[in-house]
Amino acid sequence: MNTRALHPLDETLMHQVPWPFGFAGTSDPRFYDRYWFAGVDPAGDAGFISGMALYKNIGVCDGYGAVQRGGRQFNSRWSRPLTTATAQSAVGDLAVEILEPYRTVAGRVVR
Repeated sequence: MNTRALHPLDETLMHQVPWPFGFAGTSDPRFYDRYWFAGVDPAGDAGFISGMALYKNIGVCDGYGAVQRGGRQFNSRWSRPLTTATAQSAVGDLAVEILEPYRTVAGRVVR
């Protein structure tokens, strides 16, 4: 990624450091932003876990999903280069959309 490249969010008032929005405020390669979701059937028969992370300093977006039901577990993992799509919360078949910040989130598996 070009260190001088601007991102559409650079036009907003959301900055926390004096760098373009597409870059982390630290050089630590382990820095990430992550979504994490989980749910369990109250009867204990089924459950899921899913998440997505942007690793801005290594240029990767990763996602995963796992469903457990009837003693069996099914897993999926996805990965893509981050490039300039830092505001795109989608990787592989997994997408997360913020419908109403801090209130409503829609996660979906796209097939």
